[in-house]
Amino acid sequence: MSIRNIIISVIGIIVLVQILVFLRILPGRQAAAPPSAELTFWGFDDEAPVFQQIIDNFHDKFPNVSIKYTRINKNDYEDTLINKIAEGKGPDVFMLPNTDFVKHRDKIYPMPQADVVFSSRDFSSTFVDGTYEELVASDGSIYGLPLFIDTPVLFYNKDTLNTAGIAQVPGNWDDIIALSRSLTQKNAVGEIIKSGLPLGTSRTIDNSFEILSTLMFQQGDHVIERGQEFNTVLGEKGTKALEFYTSFANPADKNFSWSDRMPNSLTAFAQVSSVFAIGFYEDIARIRAKNPHINFGMVPFPQNKGAAVPIVYGRYFFPTVLKFSKNPVVAWQFIDYLTSQEGASVYIQHTNKTPVRRDLLSSKAPTAELDPFYRQALIAKTWPVPDEIATRRLFQDAIESVVSGTLNASQAIDNLAHRLDLLLPK
Repeated sequence: MSIRNIIISVIGIIVLVQILVFLRILPGRQAAAPPSAELTFWGFDDEAPVFQQIIDNFHDKFPNVSIKYTRINKNDYEDTLINKIAEGKGPDVFMLPNTDFVKHRDKIYPMPQADVVFSSRDFSSTFVDGTYEELVASDGSIYGLPLFIDTPVLFYNKDTLNTAGIAQVPGNWDDIIALSRSLTQKNAVGEIIKSGLPLGTSRTIDNSFEILSTLMFQQGDHVIERGQEFNTVLGEKGTKALEFYTSFANPADKNFSWSDRMPNSLTAFAQVSSVFAIGFYEDIARIRAKNPHINFGMVPFPQNKGAAVPIVYGRYFFPTVLKFSKNPVVAWQFIDYLTSQEGASVYIQHTNKTPVRRDLLSSKAPTAELDPFYRQALIAKTWPVPDEIATRRLFQDAIESVVSGTLNASQAIDNLAHRLDLLLPK
């Protein structure tokens, strides 16, 4: 065989191997097997059995790695984490909500992408866009891999709508507002007896922060943007969102359907004192615990009529690696497996939560209840919350200042923007 033919044959073999790797018929470059290690894994939401099968499966693949999961009470989680880190006894892997990312970013060991064989491009093609915007830095560094996501939806009382002859719940704000007005009941002095849609205040509206964040997004306000630095952009569009939100608690407004004399919005919904309510997947169990016999359904969060791009605020949770872990590479390899199609599938089966992986979202939701949450996962967006507890308080203050008449919406938004800016890392 001539040298020319040998060269052609070698090139052909190389091309064939590359094609087979691309088609996943042959394995490509894979992460090296992790060395012996003992990992500690902390969470605050799920009990140990939820993760045990995943841990066992990982151990079957890598018998030299042992993992101990510990659930910390949610109310004590952050303080326990900070105190144990100070004592040098922090976990290797720990769960965080996206609202705590900015606050605790300096405690994270970014993914060693060469060792795990996972890049920012892989992240973009694997997970929904809303998580990429936070967990992947401008330089491509990866700070966590998301496990699941939750978004607010509109709950509705089926019996009430059936009695009113309403066959379908509309998907836009104009029609929802019209329904709320027609279904809100008031007494002779104008007090709310039965609410159409509970909105407007903060003290008695569950999830007011997430609802108002969604309304701001729908108006085109991103609240805080992240570039090389964090930048507060809250302004006129946010003002419109706040005006709309608080109109439901204004007795002089035609949208008036709520007051702080009512119980919390989800309690009112469970007691059939409201026709609608806005909540998350985890709120379903709370409603049924209050009223096992309530007949209700859920649809996606209302959008502006004619909106070209639907949007909703999403909150997600992600495992990450502590900066001071003695086994950061192994810890990241475990997270890579935990959030893989195989690992995440097991987690979703145990919890019924909404996946954040695109391949799992491409499948039909396993139940009708989960359908609106699956549909909204791909359109969910977030903004970089500097400190969850403080930020929620600032949103509550802004809402209540308008409801009480202390400030108008524009003044309240200016004040909110200033106070958020003070929370941002410098």
